[in-house]
Amino acid sequence: IGPYADSTRRSIKGNWYPPAASFENTAIIILTINKDGQLENCYLSSPSPDEGFNESLINAARKTKYAPLPDEVKEDKVDLDMEFSMKRRTILNNN
Repeated sequence: IGPYADSTRRSIKGNWYPPAASFENTAIIILTINKDGQLENCYLSSPSPDEGFNESLINAARKTKYAPLPDEVKEDKVDLDMEFSMKRRTILNNN
């Protein structure tokens, strides 16, 4: 299920627009995806202290279109846990 999880992560990142005010945050999101690729549930098991960051990640997960589960997955649904982090650098102008 590794390649499926990697593809899912990239899809979420493509829909994710963290707030510009966020500088360094990490959150762990849990996704429940059924055999047909429908998102059944998503929540943060380890939210960041930045509510805007958390909300943007949940919104990205809800907007994402998921592929059906691979044929080798025999369960009707899977839970994927993924860590998302963001670090922004501050550029100082020393003029």
